[in-house]
Amino acid sequence: MRTRSTLSFLLPVLTGSFLAAAVLAAPKKKDEEKKETAPPADPGLVCKSDFENLAPGKPPAEFLTLKGPFSVAENEGCRVLRLEGEPIDGCVIQVGSSFKGGGTIRARIRAESRRRVHPMFGLGLHGQSGFFLRIAPATRQMEIVRREEIVTSAPVEWKSGEWLWMEMTVSGSAGKWKVEGRSWAQDGARPEAPQITTLSEEETLSGRATLRGAQYSGHDIWFDDVEVRKEIPPALTPPEETKAPAKTPG
Repeated sequence: MRTRSTLSFLLPVLTGSFLAAAVLAAPKKKDEEKKETAPPADPGLVCKSDFENLAPGKPPAEFLTLKGPFSVAENEGCRVLRLEGEPIDGCVIQVGSSFKGGGTIRARIRAESRRRVHPMFGLGLHGQSGFFLRIAPATRQMEIVRREEIVTSAPVEWKSGEWLWMEMTVSGSAGKWKVEGRSWAQDGARPEAPQITTLSEEETLSGRATLRGAQYSGHDIWFDDVEVRKEIPPALTPPEETKAPAKTPG
């Protein structure tokens, strides 16, 4: 009788201990599952911003103004990066961190002419001495510029006051660089082939990406959906089965 009474007392205690251990182990298991299913890091991404979560005012910390009145502001109900129309000048803001070698910068840009006076605007890689993809509405040309000199140009379609995408890519290796440029309407499709291309025999290309504008018309120039990526060695590229599907803008 005494043994049965002791077992009757111990059984609830042991059961409660097992349940408590199971409850404590559950969160740990969930944490392990989260770690296993977490998306892989994106080593190629340098900077990406649509400005929506930022308060109007100074540009985000990863942007460095070199020249010009840049700020985060409202435009058509969205937060964007604004280059004020005055004072009129050639203005530059750097984007993300510095990197060496190939990469891509892409952004949506909106500018406006005034009568026969037109702005110029674009984006580039590898600092102020690097290559710069520019649209010159006065001549209806897309240009690749290096150190203020036009390297090559091609015809481009542009409409005053409408958003368009611009993208510049530098690929290759030391002494064999290829620079490619594209632009397309906000609601259009990204061109499969680049509209403008040039080659460079520079040994080293390094520096930060840039956004640039010259507000000759006196109107603001707007930038949005800015993304900068660098080329990464194959050893750092995530396996195909873990890569996130690429998003095509436009």
